[in-house]
Amino acid sequence: MTSKQRSVTLIGGISGVVAAVSALPLFEVCSDSGICGTFIAFAFPGMLLNMGMSGNVHVFSRWFVVLFNWIFYAFLFMGLRELIRKFRGN
Repeated sequence: MTSKQRSVTLIGGISGVVAAVSALPLFEVCSDSGICGTFIAFAFPGMLLNMGMSGNVHVFSRWFVVLFNWIFYAFLFMGLRELIRKFRGN
C-alpha cells in the first residue's frame, strides 16, 4: 500500500468517525446534556447542507446528515493534508 493510499484510507476513516460521533445526539443514542451533547456542533455542516437540499429548515434526514458530514469532513481533511504537504515542501 502506497503512502497516498494509506492517507486516503486514514482520511476516510477519521471523517467517518467524526460523522458518526456527531450524529449520536441526532439518533438519540445519548442525551443532549453533558459532553455527548456538544458533539452535535460537528453535525452542523451536514445539517445545513441537508436543510438546503430539502428546502425545509425543520425537517431533515439523519442519514443524509451523516453522509453529508462524512463528505464534508473528508474534503476538509484532504485540504488540510494538501496544506501541510505544501508547507513541508513535499
